[in-house]
Amino acid sequence: MRASQDNCPLCDNVLRAEERVVVGEKGAEGINRASIEIGDRIVACSGTVVHKKCRMNYINKKQIDLYKKAKFTKPSLPVKRSARASIGPYDSRTHCLFCGNEIVKASSSGVYSEEYSCVKTDTFVETVLSHCKQRNDDWAFTVQGRIEYFGKDLHAADSLYHRSCDIHFRTNRGIPMQHQVGITEKKARKENDEEQLTVSDLADKMGEYLVKQDSVAYGNQYLKSKLLKHYGESIFIAEDNGLHDIDTFREKTSSILRDYFSKPEMDEGARKSAIIETAAKLIKSDITSMIPLSTDQYPKASDVELNSALEYVPPSLHCLTKNLLVGKDIRRKEASIGQCIIQAVRSRAVVAPLQIGLAVQMHHHFRSRFLVDTLAAMGYSSSYSKVQRLEENAAASVAPDVLGGEINALDSALLFAANNVEYNIITLDGKGTFHGMGMIAAITPGRQTSHTVLRQKIAQLKIVELAQVDIKEYRFAKYARNNIKFDPVPYFDGHAHKVDILWAMSFRFKKSAPGWQGMMHLLHKDCDHPGQSSVVFLPIIDMYPGDKSYIFSTLEYLCNLAN
Repeated sequence: MRASQDNCPLCDNVLRAEERVVVGEKGAEGINRASIEIGDRIVACSGTVVHKKCRMNYINKKQIDLYKKAKFTKPSLPVKRSARASIGPYDSRTHCLFCGNEIVKASSSGVYSEEYSCVKTDTFVETVLSHCKQRNDDWAFTVQGRIEYFGKDLHAADSLYHRSCDIHFRTNRGIPMQHQVGITEKKARKENDEEQLTVSDLADKMGEYLVKQDSVAYGNQYLKSKLLKHYGESIFIAEDNGLHDIDTFREKTSSILRDYFSKPEMDEGARKSAIIETAAKLIKSDITSMIPLSTDQYPKASDVELNSALEYVPPSLHCLTKNLLVGKDIRRKEASIGQCIIQAVRSRAVVAPLQIGLAVQMHHHFRSRFLVDTLAAMGYSSSYSKVQRLEENAAASVAPDVLGGEINALDSALLFAANNVEYNIITLDGKGTFHGMGMIAAITPGRQTSHTVLRQKIAQLKIVELAQVDIKEYRFAKYARNNIKFDPVPYFDGHAHKVDILWAMSFRFKKSAPGWQGMMHLLHKDCDHPGQSSVVFLPIIDMYPGDKSYIFSTLEYLCNLAN
């Protein structure tokens, strides 16, 4: 690294005429050799200007041995590696200005290791701010925020920083590996999808920064109003009854277009790339702000229909797919590809209806984990594990009324059926078999019932408890003494008996007589068809089907359900 004429590259403090020295070729080799021994990143060359005292201490063999001994014999002292989420508020006296990790003193005397330095001049602050403007990324935004918080007076705030972080920041590189968040924290951050925060999270974070003990953080509603007042249209808050309102910053269309038109003159290829990049930013901004979160419930069956699927896609993304695709009817392709892009952009925050719908359909027809996961890897559907989670949540999501509402006895027919259920009965050892009683309810005409399936963690589900049927012991002496009253049998004029006789006599006619189904069709062809029946699956009882208590409990459950 070429030394700056203002600061010493070894301590980063201001150079004064009476203290500095110009390093020759031999001196540069000594500094570079010492840098390699202590694992530093400083590279000097002939003509580099440094403090004379800093150079003597830096290449001193005794100081190098002491540093290496402290570094390798006490590995817990130099750096306390911690996740960003675990270090709490930034403290300028103990945390690095750049990476935010805590700096631990190398000795009890208060002298810091060669890896760290203190901010002593205003020139350092101005230099860092100039690099913030050049970088213009998330790291630069964080560093600039810390500087602005202390009013640019880092010397008064006793600010510290890692030298390696300073070098990486000035040379437009990322945070050094030894000061980055660990793999576990990265994985957790990815799984939790940190592109949004709840208002409650911001209120909790505000409470961490309060110094006075009697101070109280803002409430959720008041904090939300202050955010909207301060940031205006630059912040988007998804309403969720005020409890878990999600807020995220979004780039306004005007700012995105302003960045595009403010770019200098470019050639045709660069201009083309800039246009595509700007269009991508606009579409991503719409996806972030217009697509509702689906972290608490799954899409409904109606969301998979074509019109609903097209409405799910933002207008900007719909315009893109409409101009790219060709064909007579491309609406289904527009909805499918659009939702694929949405799911890829916000993989953890939303559940696209067509994505989970296609995965469920493939699993239902083929029962192939390989097929579902292959489609998911290509971005066409959800993964097999998400399908399993949906099925378990659907099984645990009991509708308020199993039969879908009140049934009119004059216009509808309800038929309960119960029969033996066997599974894995043909085995060599007789183990793993299941014998139980299964129940269904057939409703004519059929009815469409739908209810919201909540999205919960599998560990929180209690499927077995929800599907239980109360088992009542059957005692003949107890139930035989009950006074059973039967309703009067309705009178029939024998119409069914006459139909049977007419059908039997038709076999002697010369013309061929229709079968029983054809006969019934001729008799009822002028009647209105009630429509297709619907079948509702009821719980399965895990008991021996021939047990009388088993049969009695089944009949008791069906009678209560019918009432």
